[in-house]
Amino acid sequence: MAEQINLYENKNEIFTDALERVVMELYMRKERDGLKTLAFCGSEPGVGTTSIAIDVAIFMAKSGWKTLLVDADLHKKISYKALSSKSSLGLADFLEREVPVEQLVLETNEPMLAFMPSGVAKGRPLALFCSERMNQLITVLNQRYDYIIFDSPALSLSTDTCILAAKTDGVVLITAYGSSNVKVLRSNVDTLKRYQIPLLGVIMNKSDKELYRSYKKDYDYFNKMRYLKNAKQPAVSKQGGKEQK
Repeated sequence: MAEQINLYENKNEIFTDALERVVMELYMRKERDGLKTLAFCGSEPGVGTTSIAIDVAIFMAKSGWKTLLVDADLHKKISYKALSSKSSLGLADFLEREVPVEQLVLETNEPMLAFMPSGVAKGRPLALFCSERMNQLITVLNQRYDYIIFDSPALSLSTDTCILAAKTDGVVLITAYGSSNVKVLRSNVDTLKRYQIPLLGVIMNKSDKELYRSYKKDYDYFNKMRYLKNAKQPAVSKQGGKEQK
């Protein structure tokens, strides 16, 4: 692993809180069900699936779990990829040319996090994901990592995403506040149910702070100073005790 990919986490406190809840849920499912391989899929294009997958992977690595993030989009050209643009080898090369995993996995600036680019597929992605080589890859990765996250194309856009999802332990579906189509989301959920692919949860991306706070009971957790300044002080009598009501 000669090349290193630099990944950077989101430092926003509210985003971090939401991320902790996602990772906690995935960890509890791992403890209960042995869940390890995850397919992160957008309900439709442009919802921010890659950024969410990166942040979850970083958080898992910082928590001490050996994690692998895999770019599983074999449709998009490398020149359009933020992470895979520096390497011509990746997932497709394992599936088509039997290149060893060791030559495909790149180090990142997080010691417990590695990254596998997509590579360039010459054949149809659907056939590649249906292959026995894909089954072999998941077996190998399960032996080496605590978590494997497949950053996948939108479920509504790509048929091979459904094939990949069926080979994982479950799907995390990403939507975007204010832009995702409810009918498309319902169709995605129906598709997963039809093929008995576990839906582990839905993440709503791109929501504003106030919306997230409205789902939180303890507002002072995010902004204690403001809360304390606005809180009414207990009334005090001339004798120094609390005023009796």
